[in-house]
Amino acid sequence: MNRYLLALIGLFLLPSCVVPAQTALKTYTINVGSTYAEPSIVKSAGDTVQFWFKLTSDWAQLYQSTDNSTHKICGVRDFLGRNSLRLGVRRASTQRNGLIAVPYTHNDSKIDYTAFKDPSGKLVLIQFDSLYFCRINSVSGGWKIDIFDARMNLICTTTKPISISSYGRIVSGTYVEVGSSPSPWKIRTLIELK
Repeated sequence: MNRYLLALIGLFLLPSCVVPAQTALKTYTINVGSTYAEPSIVKSAGDTVQFWFKLTSDWAQLYQSTDNSTHKICGVRDFLGRNSLRLGVRRASTQRNGLIAVPYTHNDSKIDYTAFKDPSGKLVLIQFDSLYFCRINSVSGGWKIDIFDARMNLICTTTKPISISSYGRIVSGTYVEVGSSPSPWKIRTLIELK
């Protein structure tokens, strides 16, 4: 009887972690001269934001610039944008087949973008054209961000001591800025919000 109950519970929990079909991912494009992706992500957020994502090889164009700004993939923010936690990426010190993962935090407008590190202390690389899952959720004393590979193996995690008001809390979409200027390239990101 207990295993039937566990199986039933599993059916309700599993859909948020099921790997999406390629066609379920939606393309968000930052056009030349823009900083925000189209279409924009406009969605209210609760205590958890989850999404599958894939950085296309378009993102490799960031290695053409000496600027090493942190770019945002997706996350959660308050109505005024003073407090937020978003998954970000930036160039590695040498060109690679991916970008360094960064938990990008605004805490009362103070910015922290210290890169993720794996248990061995190495920077975490998000590879181009590979599927990942990100979960950002409210926890006691702050917000937590987890990144998983396509098989749902945890790659990295961190908790930030910030408060993101539930009033006007929204999902914040893809953003690229090179220095203080819009993107000089067309960059596509595939995302499926859960």
